[in-house]
Amino acid sequence: MKMKTLSILAATVLMSATAFAGNQTSYNNASKVTEDFETKAEAYEAGFIYVDTLAGASYSELRFQLSPPPNKTISSISVDDTQVTVEEFAKSRGEIAYRAVVNIDYHFIAHDNSND
Repeated sequence: MKMKTLSILAATVLMSATAFAGNQTSYNNASKVTEDFETKAEAYEAGFIYVDTLAGASYSELRFQLSPPPNKTISSISVDDTQVTVEEFAKSRGEIAYRAVVNIDYHFIAHDNSND
């Protein structure tokens, strides 16, 4: 009887460990660039509007915006930090424009599907 109980317990532990073995938390980053603006202030505002959009985004919206690796089944995704910078560039001689670059640090919990 002890051997049978021990075997059942070992099988249960093994199955539980296998079920959780493929889940992992991964950290990643992404950068998004806004359209061009005539002033730095407009570019910064566009960048912060995008950050606000991320803060209120659903799981599926974050997944679309951040594009985590496609070979993983994502169970959750969260934004950890954002940073808005503005690039100044010349569209042509004498025509200066600005665009915001939003750097996003995020993490997700995923199951690797490549071994299934």
